[in-house]
Amino acid sequence: MSRNVILAVSLPATPDRLFDMYLDPQKHAAFTGAPFTLEPHSGETS
Repeated sequence: MSRNVILAVSLPATPDRLFDMYLDPQKHAAFTGAPFTLEPHSGETS
């Protein structure tokens, strides 16, 4: 039987700042502590 888990958080930042943090590899790594790369197109990498 599958179960759903819902997690919600409130982040003290504007939507624009959060968007930039998610898409900028250096900013993303700074707040997650993990390396991050982003492909310039949608879909899976090959």
